[in-house]
Amino acid sequence: MKRSNVKSMRNLRALPIDRRIRMGLIVALLLAMAVVGGVFIYPAMSYVPHTYKVIDGYRTVGLVQLTTDAIITPNELYNGTPLLVGYNQFRAPILNLSLVSWATLKPNFLFSQSTLYNSSFYFTNLVNTLYVGIGRGNTTLSGNYTVYLNGSGYYVKNLFSGKGPILVPINVSAVLNLSNEINNQLGISPPVQVDIRGSVSVGNQTIHPTAEVLLDGSLLRLNLVNGTLYGEVRTPIYQYLLSNQQNRYFASMVKDVELNLSQILGQYDHVDYTVFIVTPVYERLIQQGEVNSSNVLINLNMTSVNAIANVLNEETGTYYFPPTVRVDLKFDGPSPSLYPTVYLNYSNGLIGVSILNNSVQEPIYATISTHKPDSTPAIVAELAMAGGLGFMFLGTRSTMVEARNRTRKLMSKYRKLLVKTNDVPNFQRVVEVKTVEELAKYSMMTGKPMLVSEGEGEVRIWVHEDGVVYMWREGNSIGNGKT
Repeated sequence: MKRSNVKSMRNLRALPIDRRIRMGLIVALLLAMAVVGGVFIYPAMSYVPHTYKVIDGYRTVGLVQLTTDAIITPNELYNGTPLLVGYNQFRAPILNLSLVSWATLKPNFLFSQSTLYNSSFYFTNLVNTLYVGIGRGNTTLSGNYTVYLNGSGYYVKNLFSGKGPILVPINVSAVLNLSNEINNQLGISPPVQVDIRGSVSVGNQTIHPTAEVLLDGSLLRLNLVNGTLYGEVRTPIYQYLLSNQQNRYFASMVKDVELNLSQILGQYDHVDYTVFIVTPVYERLIQQGEVNSSNVLINLNMTSVNAIANVLNEETGTYYFPPTVRVDLKFDGPSPSLYPTVYLNYSNGLIGVSILNNSVQEPIYATISTHKPDSTPAIVAELAMAGGLGFMFLGTRSTMVEARNRTRKLMSKYRKLLVKTNDVPNFQRVVEVKTVEELAKYSMMTGKPMLVSEGEGEVRIWVHEDGVVYMWREGNSIGNGKT
């Protein structure tokens, strides 16, 4: 056996701990080991980790952006962008034809020339031949034409037709003779008129003018019918568009406000919207709609809005003017639904447009697993208690063995003086003797036997003399390091 082990055993045997205390400590250590093992080590060794999710933040999954434009009245402050909003459409003359005429004259005292040009009337008795044409300015037009003798609603006689320049010579005497014969046969006397009905193509359009020559007694009167070509004329209508990144406009200039809401994040394919006039005491729905798109353009005619607000004020007996306008929207699609709200508020002569709730967020989850409890401290404590238990157990056992060995030695050495006994009487007066040798000397001097007993992990030897017990305990020997 090594020297260190021998020394440890000697120290162990030298422990001045009562056996009952040692047994109590052993039981306490056993209980403590059972508690540590059951409460800490076993749950740690048999632990099954649990996995669960916790919110680790939020992310935006839907976002709508608002931009605005305003249609404003012309003003000196802003040069708005001209915006074509439509056309004024009407019929207007696009071509005007005219009569071309001249007459060859009989000898007369009124006119010195033999030909008279472009007069609105001619004297019947002075005209030999009347030339009537249809032209544009002073230019005769070409086309198809037919000449009729018109009995002013009683009859119409086709005289002849032609194609080419529409310039027809009319023999006035021949026409008058023919009309007289017809009138005599019919027994009527209506006014006589010669009609020159033409068909003229100008560009991609065709016009059907009629030159009328009325033989009104002593005068020949000329008139042009359907000599004007009308076409559809469109003139553009412009309004001025103003954009403002601050979404603020002078109320006195604004005619319309356009709200443009567009998807920035998310996937949306349908938008519903409703427009309300709102006051502290009532709400009035004034407009609603829906679009199958991710963007929506809402036009608000502020003139109409103000007119409705005035009517509502009169009906309710209140005065909330200018009104606040609220637009409730719902964006639907694969992404989570979004419910933005747009407000139009008046303040200090300005219309301000703002948007609320224009984004939607969803939580970000993190997966967390519970950690297996660390059983190392409990195991260390268990080992320490096991060491202490072994220490106590070995100490108690070695004490008992040592006591038996010492008893054998003493019995062998002082066998003539020692008497073994199992009962230890209660002595009122005990004198502790340091060594067994001194007790043996006293026994031989007095002739009294040395009584010896073993029990409770120790050896007791004593001599009883006159009510006084002189005793040596094995514990004293161990405590003093003497044998």
